[in-house]
Amino acid sequence: MAYESKFYVVEKGFRASESIRDTAGDDKVWAEKIAMFDLCSVPEVSDIIRKNYKPTDCYIYEGDEMLVDDQYCEPLIEVPIRDMIDIIETVIPKTGYYRRYLPFLSMLKGFSLNDWVNLVVLHYGH
Repeated sequence: MAYESKFYVVEKGFRASESIRDTAGDDKVWAEKIAMFDLCSVPEVSDIIRKNYKPTDCYIYEGDEMLVDDQYCEPLIEVPIRDMIDIIETVIPKTGYYRRYLPFLSMLKGFSLNDWVNLVVLHYGH
């Protein structure tokens, strides 16, 4: 089975009452899930993210399950939305056509960052 990637666009929260402490003892803040996009197996994207970005300081809910780690027990990785757009725009010419890239890119570009306080993308491996 190949390593696959889901991307969550989230608005990071600021309420101390919503914060938790993870198993490593780090404080995590709740983030509201705005959208999710499953790119499936995109090693050219996930490799860039894992090499260049750090674990997030937030958590999300998927149904009733709180997510701080992905399916492989690796922490969720946070990518600024503008960086995520740049990553996809860089990967497309290098890898060629992949039917999921353009819808994902269009979704990311559709967010007006002036309308959000702290909008970021979280990478989840599965």
